[in-house]
Amino acid sequence: MQRFSIGLSALRTSQYLLESVSNNISNAGTEGYHRRQVDLQARNPQTRYNFRVGDGVDVGSVRRLRDAVAEDTLLSVSGDVSRVDRLVTVQRQIEAALLAGDDAIGLTLDTFFSDITRLSSAPGEVALQTSVRESAADLSDLLRNSAAELNGIRTNLELQIFNEIEQANQHFIDVSTTSDTIARQLNQGITPNHEFDQRDLSVTRLNEIVGLRRYDEPDGDMTLIIGRHASKQGLKPDRINVVQTGQQIELYLNDSSQPLEIEGGRLAGLLELYNSTVPQFNDRLDHLANELIHQVNQIHATGLGSAGGYQFSIGNVPVSDSTALLQDAFPNANLSAGEITVGLVDENGVRTTEVISIDPAADTLDDVLTALNAVTGFSGQVRADDQKVQFMASPGRRFDFAGGFATEPDMTLVTGTSVATLTGAYQGDSNQEISVQISGSGSIGSANSLVAEVYSAGGDLLRQFNLGDGYEPGSEVELWEGVRVSFSAGDLNNADQFGTRLTANGDTSGLLSAIGINAFFSGSNADDIAVDEALLSDSTRFAVGLSGDVSDTRNLRRMMDLADATIMPDSQTLSQYSDQTGMLLGFEISANTSLSASLNAYQNRLEQERDSVSGVDLNEELVNLQRYQKAYEAAVRVIQANDSLLTELLNII
Repeated sequence: MQRFSIGLSALRTSQYLLESVSNNISNAGTEGYHRRQVDLQARNPQTRYNFRVGDGVDVGSVRRLRDAVAEDTLLSVSGDVSRVDRLVTVQRQIEAALLAGDDAIGLTLDTFFSDITRLSSAPGEVALQTSVRESAADLSDLLRNSAAELNGIRTNLELQIFNEIEQANQHFIDVSTTSDTIARQLNQGITPNHEFDQRDLSVTRLNEIVGLRRYDEPDGDMTLIIGRHASKQGLKPDRINVVQTGQQIELYLNDSSQPLEIEGGRLAGLLELYNSTVPQFNDRLDHLANELIHQVNQIHATGLGSAGGYQFSIGNVPVSDSTALLQDAFPNANLSAGEITVGLVDENGVRTTEVISIDPAADTLDDVLTALNAVTGFSGQVRADDQKVQFMASPGRRFDFAGGFATEPDMTLVTGTSVATLTGAYQGDSNQEISVQISGSGSIGSANSLVAEVYSAGGDLLRQFNLGDGYEPGSEVELWEGVRVSFSAGDLNNADQFGTRLTANGDTSGLLSAIGINAFFSGSNADDIAVDEALLSDSTRFAVGLSGDVSDTRNLRRMMDLADATIMPDSQTLSQYSDQTGMLLGFEISANTSLSASLNAYQNRLEQERDSVSGVDLNEELVNLQRYQKAYEAAVRVIQANDSLLTELLNII
């Protein structure tokens, strides 16, 4: 019987080996499967005739082959791969939104300024004016479309984040449930190789989402570390909770009051894109659009179209609270302490100017309107129906904010009978006060010594000219920087004087742009920028100059200068800032693409190392299959031989 026992043990172990090899072969393509290896051990021998003879073979264990070092390293690397690959994918979508080939924002911006330059050579040409408005509309459309695409990307990111969290929470349940099963089976003395595979697969999939580290304990327990949070698995499933604060998303693990800082996995990439990357480029887009709107509108508001001044003008920005401080009422406007110069022209062509001081930190819109309503022939109000600001001139007058000067200076301090009249166009770059003082006394055009001296506000002598013998009464003389003066017949006395204000910029506060008076663009950022409807419907409102003369291109030149103005951060122009946005994004894509290639190569190498231990080699398994089949056949022969011996023995008896 002893010999039968040995043969039967060989038969049973061979059959078990065949089953194990067959299972390996059948799971060669199963994700997460680890190759099984059967370890055999000899039975304790028995003593017979003072000799110890073997008693057969048993299955000692079934080992799950696993390279712990390679798999732990692979876990870390695969989390980084998932994060970087997701970053690159979405960054390319952002690139497509901002740099759409020939419709790139920088190129369209350059086209807009180029059209303005062409218009300056023929400001009255309707086709060229239309071209400027169309290129401005193209630029506005592109900015809006880019902003809409970025908003769409961010909305999609939010959906992906919630979907990934839902999957992660399900994987937490799977890991916890499997860990509990593993613990129970180990307590029963069962080796839960299948459950270990299931848990490892769930951990791998969870790692691709959140990035984690794992610590396996000898008793089969496992602890997962995500960010700064550690959690032992099997007691209760972990759960990621979402809290949205403003435009940011924060994650919390279970009941923790500390945000969950995810460093790897797709979710880390999605959160970085949602909370940082997309808002960064959205802010840059808004900053570009806001600065473009403000700068162009500020220039346009202080210019004049071919129709000259305005009988009335309505802003395109609703005012939510006219009693709030200006800096609070218009938080996105580039307001500063400054002045607004209101110019009024009556039906006789006489121009007057009034200066209103503005401090955004101390004044409200109501304060400004009160000051403006004190100007003779001018009024302003906030319309009740749409909360927009409206300015009006009294009948027979027209107003503007083009600056310049009053044609009839204040002659209060002149004791003579001659009257000065100002004409021309101020060509200076700054607002300034000048005064004219008379040296000598006598009649205009005949006095022996009658000189007009021009002084700056600081008392510096700028120039002087003769008004006595040799001067023709009523003839124009250069006063200062393009402004001419003429004196009527009469007399002037020594120390007579008068002053005038020469205004280059009719609004140094930025308020006109903030309320959208005589605007070129409407809107405040990339989401809503557009060419103003009033300008589209009435080409005479296109403020190409400062006087209303068809050949005046001074305002266009100011717009042209805007192309080279370093008004953006880091002393950049609008185009440079737009180009830098593309370069920043391109650099990030290039860096992450290179990192992705390196990480993927490393991941592939680690997978090969893992598979060399855990993977199923079909050629090797087929060899084992044949080997164990031979062993099975040999075990059968052993039993048959023993059976034959026993039969012979019985026949003898």
